[in-house]
Amino acid sequence: MGFSSLVDSFLANETFGVRFNKKSYNDIKELFIEINGQDISEFPEEVRVYYGKAWFNKKENGYSIVFDNTLTSADITKRPSTYMPLEQLVESGFKVSELEKLADNYPKTVFLLCSKPYVNQKTYINFNFEGLVEVRFD
Repeated sequence: MGFSSLVDSFLANETFGVRFNKKSYNDIKELFIEINGQDISEFPEEVRVYYGKAWFNKKENGYSIVFDNTLTSADITKRPSTYMPLEQLVESGFKVSELEKLADNYPKTVFLLCSKPYVNQKTYINFNFEGLVEVRFD
């Protein structure tokens, strides 16, 4: 099952077991974590699909995604973000024209397949972009 199909099944509220990243889950919903004010210390170490409303912002050599809701770690509460190099996005199947349409100042529902977010420079909460992102227009 591809990443897009996994997201489709989650959005359709389907319930079934899945084997993902050499680990079995009884319910597909166990893979998904909505970004909604949690403390990142509560998140599992394993790769998950983090999702929520977010904005795409065009940068010099790529795009950033900044989520609408915050996450917390120790003394900081921030809107988490990730940077996606243009070269890596194109390699993962995005067309440059599609990406430019995403940076339109309107939030989208974004699904990121990645490891647990981390605190960067004691100031930011970031995700490492690992090449799989799904964008849904509401």
